[in-house]
Amino acid sequence: MDLTIDFLKELRERSNEPIQFGEHGLAAPEIDAIEKDLGFPFPQDFRFFLQNTSGSGGALFPWWDFSKEAYTQSINWIIDGLIFDVRHDDLWLNRWGEKPTSREEIENTVRADFETWPRLLPIYGHRYLSAEPVESGNPVFSIMQSDIIYYGHDLTDYLLREFAPSSPFDVPQDPIKFVPVWSNFAETTDGFATGGWFKG
Repeated sequence: MDLTIDFLKELRERSNEPIQFGEHGLAAPEIDAIEKDLGFPFPQDFRFFLQNTSGSGGALFPWWDFSKEAYTQSINWIIDGLIFDVRHDDLWLNRWGEKPTSREEIENTVRADFETWPRLLPIYGHRYLSAEPVESGNPVFSIMQSDIIYYGHDLTDYLLREFAPSSPFDVPQDPIKFVPVWSNFAETTDGFATGGWFKG
């Protein structure tokens, strides 16, 4: 399902959140500046969302009053949650190799690998859109420590589920796009990890 102005206006009518879907948002040069600050480009559907939504003062991540510090805090919250499960729930990804013996080495291993994972774009609470690949249609994930699930087939589907579940728009039927690591968590891929939410 494509993200359109009509969809956003319908969303605004059905949502109880103080979010101005379908209204003028960030200008293209403002989004360009955020991309430059973060060092990576945004998918086109996310750019469209930022340009046609006014989220200032609402529950959305404050892209409309952007600070790199807020973005970094949001991403650090994810890695801190994963490290918590490593320490307290025996989470360990096979891609990390043999588990080091010292706490410092363990944390360094996790943090270094995390830097190579597909980047995320915070949207609302603990919901994140994958920024990679740099194309429309990436899934949205709900992330709580190592409990990571799909929360939207794509950005449009996510907005529908989160803000207007009674909307008449159709739910997409195509397969969810696979995003390395994040989809491995969501699909509890065999052989990907042990401990944490992989215990079952």
